Amino acid sequence: MVMFRNNGLPGASGRIVVIGGGAAGALAALHLLDAAAAGEVVVVEPARDLGFGVAYRTRHPLHLLNVPAGRMSAFPDRPGDFVAWLDGTGPEAAAAFVSRRLFGEYLRDRLAAAGSGEALAHVRSEAVGIEVESGGVVVSLADGSTLEAERALLAIGQQQERPRLGSAALEGEPRLVADPWAAGALEQIRHGDSVVLLGTGLTMVDVALELAERGVTLTAVSRRGLLPHAHPARPSTLVPAELPPGGRLRDLVRSVRAAAAAREHWSAAVDALRPLTQDLWQGLTAVEQAQFLRHVAPHWNVHRHRMPPPSATALQRLRDQGRLRTLAAGVLRVTADPAGLAVELRSRGDADTTILHVDHVVNCTGPRSQLLDEPPQLARALLDAGLARVDAHELGLDTDGDGALIDSDGATSERLFAIGSLRRGTLLESTAIPELRVQAQRFAALGARAVATNAGH
Repeated sequence: MVMFRNNGLPGASGRIVVIGGGAAGALAALHLLDAAAAGEVVVVEPARDLGFGVAYRTRHPLHLLNVPAGRMSAFPDRPGDFVAWLDGTGPEAAAAFVSRRLFGEYLRDRLAAAGSGEALAHVRSEAVGIEVESGGVVVSLADGSTLEAERALLAIGQQQERPRLGSAALEGEPRLVADPWAAGALEQIRHGDSVVLLGTGLTMVDVALELAERGVTLTAVSRRGLLPHAHPARPSTLVPAELPPGGRLRDLVRSVRAAAAAREHWSAAVDALRPLTQDLWQGLTAVEQAQFLRHVAPHWNVHRHRMPPPSATALQRLRDQGRLRTLAAGVLRVTADPAGLAVELRSRGDADTTILHVDHVVNCTGPRSQLLDEPPQLARALLDAGLARVDAHELGLDTDGDGALIDSDGATSERLFAIGSLRRGTLLESTAIPELRVQAQRFAALGARAVATNAGH
């Protein structure tokens, strides 16, 4: 791949900068190249390879895609592309739950093939600021250099949640693993150790399956103690949902329950909602959206974001063997002493507390829910400059239907766009591949129209 060249504003010769090279950024770059929607696509990403990000860079064989391969194509209009890349054909290949690493390799390979010549550049740095000028944008990089472009797309992904454990003294404590996806984060945990996993979602599932191979004792804790449900062993027939957007939250919940009861498996009702979810979310009032996030979202998430059957089987085996237990409790604080870590818990509805003495604590709470808790440097810079504002629930940045950022005055940007997790507050469902590829395709269509307009002048 070639390095970038500054061309001087205005327009920067149709260059589009994609900030972030994980799955969302790779999909955006791939669709821009596929649609010939830019004079040059530059991806700003510190990692060596594009397309992996946190989700797909894992090399552990038990870390599987949580949807079948047949639903993971990078292209909405080519649904079999990922399966074809896997050299698979037929319904069995499409129904397989394969290693997440393979999907990262697929994105890397497709992007490399589409970006031959000088159409694609990969800048191994981090974007720390953006200025908007009359002819385009100027992206500031961590190494002090700048990059000019016509438009910039933010694909910076989700940040790891940092647990609040009631003690600043734990900062830097090696027995507390704040980010299980950091290189070498779990290496210190040995055979016979006892471990508390903070969280009971999909991150916990991955970490538990990896650590179980080392013969450790695991306790997973979350406020509700809810585990992700599993995909059915045999996919259900998908029947389109008939839920009109704009209904009241209470009525929608009743309708979803009724639809689940009427189908052969509840997962078919949840999957049928997939094309409607964003419209349903936007049809709710801000108050109803807040109610959903507070009361309904934890239950929706364990039905919507499911475990692949092999992971569910392995996890249940650990529970049956007594090697993994789950608790519904809040973590009040964690303290350290020479013998290990003391985790103080209060179970739901219980006035008394319990203390677990363990060797390690691993944060498995997953992606950060509130953007403003600890925003990435670039997002903070855009907010401080008034070039962006947070959405109504502070989950991400406020955007219009095309992903264009809305600034502090309520104006829609013509130069700055977002894709993926930064749009969760606007769309709710905005992190899975089926949503990301549609957003990427839509952004590429905007670029293609701009190229055609410029060519006509």
